[in-house]
Amino acid sequence: MDELYELLHKSQTSLFCLFQKTWIYHWNVIGPDFHQLHTVFGGQYETMFEEIDKLSEHMRYLRMKIVGPISRVAETSILPEAAMNPTAEAMISQLLADNKKLIDLLTQVSEKADDQRLYATSNLVQEIMENHGKFVWMLRSFLKEWKGWLKMLIVRCKCCNKELLGTPKLQVCGCPNQMTVKEDKI
Repeated sequence: MDELYELLHKSQTSLFCLFQKTWIYHWNVIGPDFHQLHTVFGGQYETMFEEIDKLSEHMRYLRMKIVGPISRVAETSILPEAAMNPTAEAMISQLLADNKKLIDLLTQVSEKADDQRLYATSNLVQEIMENHGKFVWMLRSFLKEWKGWLKMLIVRCKCCNKELLGTPKLQVCGCPNQMTVKEDKI
């Protein structure tokens, strides 16, 4: 039972750290996909808030104490803190990796709970795993889109210094030079 309790504590603190990181990224994301990422991160942290509450209440049902001060939460989490000023792509990459790690940890909890015939515990963490599996799929889809963006042509006008991206839509720098970019043609 002690090993299961330790895994549950790590799961609860790691989930809390992932919630906090997602919440920070929700507010700090910038760039062309701001609104979309702000919305996705917002939905994810709202789901995690509910998961933390359910998991913590279940842990109390099991007569476990919830990990106290925030410094102890950060200490016992398997996930790192939020990075300072990451790009939107780095945010997505970090959240993707963290969600995968959390799923691995929750898999251990589920297996250990099943071994001990604590099926309600196993069912609860499997529900959380399913949510985070969906988060992984969504974040992975964003990264695939980003990688496509990274392959496109990026040029800078020598006169006005405006950066133009090679998109299907024609772009013009606007200075007397009248540089134009469409897809991969200047």
